[in-house]
Amino acid sequence: MSKTNKQFKKHENKEEIDEVFEKITHKLNEHDIPWWVTGGSMLGCYRDGKRIEWDHDYDIAYPIEYAPSVLEALLEMPNLFINYNLLFRVDKLTDLKIGKHFICVKPHIFTNNGVFKVTTPLRKLVTKLNKKGFYTIPEGLILLINKLLRKLPILIQKTIIKLNMNTYILSRYRGPLEEYSSWEQAKMGDVDVKLPVGVESILERLYGEDFMTPKRKGEFEYGGNLDDYPDP
Repeated sequence: MSKTNKQFKKHENKEEIDEVFEKITHKLNEHDIPWWVTGGSMLGCYRDGKRIEWDHDYDIAYPIEYAPSVLEALLEMPNLFINYNLLFRVDKLTDLKIGKHFICVKPHIFTNNGVFKVTTPLRKLVTKLNKKGFYTIPEGLILLINKLLRKLPILIQKTIIKLNMNTYILSRYRGPLEEYSSWEQAKMGDVDVKLPVGVESILERLYGEDFMTPKRKGEFEYGGNLDDYPDP
């Protein structure tokens, strides 16, 4: 079995990830948080009106200034693991170790130079170490820290998020402002979602000119050349 097929064999309970996605989007709407689907979820939504069959996660984007409100919305959902960085990687607590499925709620910033995905120096360092095989914190300790953090008063938890907001760095150019100047209504399965008006340009940048052609099951969809669209 190939490495790719082994990776996707872990992600088998598709109904659960769809259910978590629906609940999270409902909470974001309850808190009046603007959001849209991005990455592979944008591709699946635009092309098929649903999550790509072999994709194991959902990608949601939100404006960075709403990070404290996103945290508050997610905290109203019990039994979820929440990464307290600006990128909220949301899992069921019981599934964290096996990585069965997760929702990525990704911060973006709108500037005069365009729209960017953002990260923090700490997250960038951890990602770099993990790619080199250094896993900085054992999963069991991550679970324990997460449970303890959830017991802190909401004001303290929001303070943690705001400290991260003050250290953000731009990580990826997502497109000019005009591509995000208005929004289109779409369906992601049974969930109402929004897509930026420049969705086709964005998908071509990420996945190549043939983004409307599905890849074979188990393959990644990446096909674009991001070097052709340098950060301004």
